[in-house]
Amino acid sequence: LRGSQTTLALFDFKSDKKPFAALVPENIDAAEFIPGLRGTPLDNAKLIRGALVYVPDGKDAYPTSEFYPDSVTNALALVSRGGALEPAQGLRAGFILEPKADSPFDKALTFVGVRQETIEVAGALPNVVLGKGGGRGLNGDLLKQAVAAVDLEARLPAINLPGIDKVVTLGAPYLRIKGTAVPDLKGKPTGEVKLRVGMAGDLVLKLPGHDLAFDGGIDIEKATGGKAFKLALRSTSTVNWDKAFGLPFVSLKKLGLSGAIERTAEGGAMLDASLTTTARLDKQEFEAVSSLTLKSNSAPELRFTIPGRVDVANLPVVGGLKGVNELSFANLWIGTGGLGGKVRIDKLGIGGEGAIFLHGGKPVALVKADPFKITDLVGNSGLASKFKQVLEGAAQITLPESVFAISTADLSTATIGDLPAGIRPMLSGLLPKSGGDKRRLPFGTGVSLIAALSEANLPPATRQA
Repeated sequence: LRGSQTTLALFDFKSDKKPFAALVPENIDAAEFIPGLRGTPLDNAKLIRGALVYVPDGKDAYPTSEFYPDSVTNALALVSRGGALEPAQGLRAGFILEPKADSPFDKALTFVGVRQETIEVAGALPNVVLGKGGGRGLNGDLLKQAVAAVDLEARLPAINLPGIDKVVTLGAPYLRIKGTAVPDLKGKPTGEVKLRVGMAGDLVLKLPGHDLAFDGGIDIEKATGGKAFKLALRSTSTVNWDKAFGLPFVSLKKLGLSGAIERTAEGGAMLDASLTTTARLDKQEFEAVSSLTLKSNSAPELRFTIPGRVDVANLPVVGGLKGVNELSFANLWIGTGGLGGKVRIDKLGIGGEGAIFLHGGKPVALVKADPFKITDLVGNSGLASKFKQVLEGAAQITLPESVFAISTADLSTATIGDLPAGIRPMLSGLLPKSGGDKRRLPFGTGVSLIAALSEANLPPATRQA
């Protein structure tokens, strides 16, 4: 077999004239038996000892007998993982693999804290492996079919992503070598098939107050540079996230996580990824995406962006905020701390950045306005025009920095530390510098405005006085 002497055993079981066939190859190139392994991080792995067992149709158990040769008994134990894996029709396989030292695969496992000289894998291979030529020289659809039939697994000890291990975890990890259809950028099948080598398990992204569970894992891939490796994330969430970010009207479903884990110069892990989802805001549904960058175990900030305009006035809870119907949001984000985006105060014609969050379960809206003239606050009605004439030079006064607040909650005793972390920068430069997170917010119930004004913003006559 593959140019070397190999033990072959044929043995009947249950006297149904459908014999098992077992082969026990040793010390050969693993890529000789696993279609598609060439070009992966495991393409130089050595098969120290292996077993191939052909299971006929209808067999529901592996034969056990003290009369079998030791080689056959050992083959059955290896293929069935000591009885843990039930037989299935076709070619079952078990290998003790020895990855090449200092290879991309070896480096990747060492990076996540797995130090094993050999790995015991078991699962399914295509029947063509036992055919003439052993599957070598396959191309086109036959090769795709052979690669798609590969499904091998191996137990792994606990893995650790250094530096981000409190935020991204992979529980009950195992190595998976599996033929997988290759999708395009939109997730649709391309008709191509590749062999994926990676770590799978219970992938969890830990957010403040909520854990997101994903079904997938971390692929180990070759990178440019010969022995270099890269870790790729491709996972989908196993459950919907209802009341996401503490907002009772937000539900996120079909969450997808994709990106890469890189090794930093300090030897830690850095995650650069994106999250996609179908976001449901009460009765409205949108496709949304959030970037995700992790360099430490600090709580990640997520902001899912929804392109276009969204009517927030129709949302439960938020719709009860008097005056919110005057706010027109575009490119809305939903994330840690609330929701927000580009906003326009329609009646005043003032634009800026807006955010809505809950304080004590009640909605609060903040608008960090673009520079505007103070007379814009009275609009353009007839009475407003007379008021502007009374103000005389006020029409020349521009407020360079200001924040509007609309609140049903009493904020008179609230501090800047009570605000969501991602919203605090909106008040930068508008509060006293001393006091840190204990600085009181200058807002109450209803509509409030704070602004910064310097001498340069005053009319010339006022400055001369």
